[in-house]
This record gives sequence, C-alpha cells and structure tokens, in this order.
Amino acid sequence: MSEQLFSTEFPLRLATRNARQLYIQLKRKIKQRLLSEESASLFKQFSLTTSKDIIFSRHKWLTQGLSLFTPERQALFEQYLLSALSLQSTLDHKISSVVLACDDEDTYRRVKEAVGSFVYVYFIGRERDLVDIQHYEQIRLITDSYALEKLSEQFENIVCFSSSTSIDEIFPEQYMYILEQQQDAVLSLLELSSFLSFSLPSVSFFSSSHSFTFQDMQDLIDQHAQDLQDCIHALLEKEQFTGKKMFEIVQGRSSILEGLSDDARKTVLDKRQELALLRKKEWGVASEQLLVIESTGEVSYDDVDLKKLFGLVCQYREENKRVSRMEQVSQAKQFLELLENAKQELLTLDILQACLSFQEEYSLSFPTVIPRGIRFSYGKNIFLDGEAVPVEYYVGEEEPIAMLTGANSGGKTTLLELVGQVQLLTHLGLGVPAKEAHVSLVEELYYFSKSKGTLGAGAFETMLKQFAQLTSSSSKKLILADEIESVTEPDVAALIIGGIIKQLASQKDTVTVFVSHIGRLLQDKDLPVRFDGIEAKGLNDQLELVVDRNPVVGRIARSTPQLIIERLAKKKQDFFYTTLLEEL
Repeated sequence: MSEQLFSTEFPLRLATRNARQLYIQLKRKIKQRLLSEESASLFKQFSLTTSKDIIFSRHKWLTQGLSLFTPERQALFEQYLLSALSLQSTLDHKISSVVLACDDEDTYRRVKEAVGSFVYVYFIGRERDLVDIQHYEQIRLITDSYALEKLSEQFENIVCFSSSTSIDEIFPEQYMYILEQQQDAVLSLLELSSFLSFSLPSVSFFSSSHSFTFQDMQDLIDQHAQDLQDCIHALLEKEQFTGKKMFEIVQGRSSILEGLSDDARKTVLDKRQELALLRKKEWGVASEQLLVIESTGEVSYDDVDLKKLFGLVCQYREENKRVSRMEQVSQAKQFLELLENAKQELLTLDILQACLSFQEEYSLSFPTVIPRGIRFSYGKNIFLDGEAVPVEYYVGEEEPIAMLTGANSGGKTTLLELVGQVQLLTHLGLGVPAKEAHVSLVEELYYFSKSKGTLGAGAFETMLKQFAQLTSSSSKKLILADEIESVTEPDVAALIIGGIIKQLASQKDTVTVFVSHIGRLLQDKDLPVRFDGIEAKGLNDQLELVVDRNPVVGRIARSTPQLIIERLAKKKQDFFYTTLLEEL
C-alpha cells in the first residue's frame, strides 16, 4: 500500500507557476493538520499522479482510515505520537558502568565493531592492562586464557566469558539500555501499537523482580506450617480417641495422624500435598518432605534442610534469570529491529489523519473518473472564508472549450479556482469539494491567473510562448485562463484569444475554461467555444451586485455598467439613461 501512497510514477505536470501555487495552497491546507515535522517531510512525497490504480488505492486507504480513526483513537494518537516518534535506536552516550575487555585481537575487533558505540572496549595485551582498568564498576572479560581467568579471581568486579559466548549474552545492555533510558517513548509506542500492521514485543524487560532472600523462604514455610497445623487441629476437635490410643501416642508408640479416621487422615495428607505444590510453584523446586507432622500432631521443619533447600532455590532462580534475561534481550532486540518500520507507519498514519481531517472539514467526496471533461454539483471553493455558496458546473464532455463571463465580483475567478481544486485533488487521490463530481485525468494542468494591470512586453511574450507550447502539445490537458485579455487592448486581445481558441479546438484531449470580460467581442466570430455567464440579478440600494453564483450555460452575462444603467433608467425614468440602455 505504501508504494501506492507515495508513488512518484505517472506524475501530473503543473505547467505554469500559477498551477503550482494553487497546488501548494491545497497541500498547505492538509500539511497544517499534521502532528509531526517528520510527517511533513514524508508528505512531500504524497504527490499528484495520473494513475487510476494509485488514485483508487488512496481512496481505499482513506475509506479504511475512517474506521481506524474514531474520535477516541484520534485523541490517543495525538497524545502519544510525538513521544513515540522520539524513540531512537541508538544513544549518543556510552554506558560508563561496564567495560568489555578482550585478550585476542580478532575478538577485540569483532566486539568493538558490534558494541563499541555503546560501551568502552579494551584490548588486554598483558596482565598489567587488566589491573589498569580494575577501577571500573564492572569488567566483563572475554578470554580463553587460564592465566587471565585466575588473575580475574582476585577482583570482585570482573566476570569472565569464553570467546565463544554470544555478544548478546555478554552485553545485553546494547538493547536493554537503549529502551530503559527511553521508557516513556517506548510505552507511548506500545500505546499506539494497535494502529500498526504488525505486533511489537512486550515490555517485560522493564519489570524488576524482587530479590529472593532466606527470610522470604522462612516466612512462606512458617505460613504453610501454620495452615497445616490449623487443618489438623480442626479435625482433632471432631475426632474421639480411646484412652489406650492416647497412652500409645504419649509413649511414642503411635501418632495422632495414625489415630485419625481414614477420611480425616486423607484430608491432612491432601492439605500437605497442596501446600507443597504451592511452594513448588513459588520456588521452582520440590519440597514435599520439608513439613513434618510429629506424633503429637505438631507441624515442624528442620532449619538445616530449609537452608539446603534455599541453596537449590537460588540456583534454580539464577538459571531462570539467565534464561529470562536472554528472552528479554531477544525481545528488546526485536523491538529495536521493528522500530524504523513502526515509526514509518506512524508517519503515514499522521498523514492519513490529516487527510481525513481535511476531508471532513470541507465535506469532500470521491470523484468518478470519466474519459474527458469535468462536472460537479454543489461545489464549494476551499479557499473562501465563511460559508461558500454552492455551485455546479461542467465543461469538456461534449464542448471542450468554455468562456465564463459575468459582472465584476460575481465569482468567475472563484469558480475557475474551484475547477482547479477539483482537478488537483482528484490527482492527489483525495475527495473533492463537491457532493458529486465526474473528472477526467489529465497529464498537464495550465493555470493563468488574472494579471494586475497590463503586462509588459516581456511578460506578454512569455505568455504567448506558453500558449504556443500548449497548443503544440498532444498530451491530455486542462487549461484555466483568467482574464488574459489584460495583456493588451480589448480588440487586439479578442483577436489573440480567438486565434488561441481555434488552435485549441483541434486538440481532442484538451479542455479549456476562459474567464473573460470580452465575450461580446468574440460572440460573433463563429468560434468553437461555449459562452457561459454568472448572471447578476441586479443591484441593491447600495449598488451591490445581487448575483446567482451558478453560471448559466450558453449565455453571456450582463456587465456591471449595464446593470447600473438599467437600475438608473428604471428609477429615474430619464431620457439620458433610457437612451444609453438602448445602446447597450
């Protein structure tokens, strides 16, 4: 999926500066919703494409994201993302409490290459070198030398390993230390693990186990002895002994346990076995015979036997700790190996939530891809502040060239910009700002925005060269041109635009929308162009336009001066105004 999301294949060419600016504005709207700067860098690769497959895969990605980013999960994502992304696979400082030492050059090079960035590694060329570093808190000596091993026995802070021991076992801190120093970030990533397409190892390497002492063992066996004693006393209250039986117990020739009924005796033995199983679960070694039931019914244990058992339990726990430690090392190593993939997925998810937020705010819907042209209903320009008036428009399916006319401030530029937004968002694989849209995919987008005043000769020449390029290109294009007649005088501009329209008409895969005030100058030239008008209904008392923002297809709109004269002629009933109106 990520290959489809960030594919640079089949790009859409933005052929003019204004087209690129329009695209930058749209992407900025999405970018500002990203939570991480790292996501913003990746978002640059989320680019325009002309591939249907890539566009539809992005539609699918966004649709699946709706169920992923519920409001609760969105809050969770925002809470932990930045902390999770701060997690590093290496640290910029070494562990100072431990050093590694090697007396073999090949082993030294191997160890230094493997963990030299985490810990200091020393080469021991002579016995004196080992003495020189004995001030460190802990030295882990990797050697097969009997002499060095004997020397190391003089120092409590030296632990020996053979050269065949794995580096993970000698120095597990290379993984453990990285994660333990960044616990908040690790736990943040684990909080977000449900978002990922793979599972992360558990964080058992953070758990600290209580050191086991002889007192712990004594406390437990005392409790078990009391439990067994209570069981025996409860049964004795219900049992009746003959005088002869009691005499035998006192003489030591019999025991209370033997004097109990078969059922009562079984209850006592079962209780002792139950307690033995609990101790085995706690200590890891068997201790069935540790509790002794005296002939008098008292429960006791031998301190010497308990101390021997303590030694066995300690050995068992140390071995378990070693195995557990290696399991934890394996977990930490696996966690770090998955870290970069996890962070990459989180960055992609950040882009997903930003796109979903963008789509929700502007009520975007996925367009239907058609062979040629663009058509939408209930469209709203994203760049307008406040509540935009919804419009509908179409061009290109049958008539490839349209000229949009209308009064000043009537919304022609806004509509042209909306057409560009719909086209660009389609090629981004996102929804478009319309309830329903049908859009053809193009290979090039030309957007000529309105110029401020008459262009200079150099700029005029540049514009002509751009039109020469696009009229000679056979690629599939959308051309949006806003009042390009301002390059020169109206009558000359009409001739130039008429010539451009004739050349564009020969290109079956080119769709063009002109916004112009000189529609009436072109109307009688028999050009292959459809004239549309954003019609003003009139002027209010403040001489403000009352406009129907939806263009009327196939009709040139009235101009603002004409509307003013109409209003004055109706209001004043003056010969001057009615004469001017007749001229218009």
